[in-house]
Amino acid sequence: MNEEKNLKDVYKKDVNEFAIKQGYKGAKYIGNWKKYRVYEPYMTSNEVSFVGLPLVILVNENGEIRMSTSDEAIACCEIE
Repeated sequence: MNEEKNLKDVYKKDVNEFAIKQGYKGAKYIGNWKKYRVYEPYMTSNEVSFVGLPLVILVNENGEIRMSTSDEAIACCEIE
């Protein structure tokens, strides 16, 4: 468990920067899926936000960060 926590912390800053560039406020780690660490982007606002399908941010073993596809997002919904 501590090893998993340390791994997610390595990417926290980069993932948050990626999320902000995508128009989100930040992202929180929600678990692992296949060989990816999965982060859920979030928005905080008093206004209603229509964002469509709730995509997630994926980080592979090489530290490459990307948004999920819609199919990957649906598959990742079972993490929480």
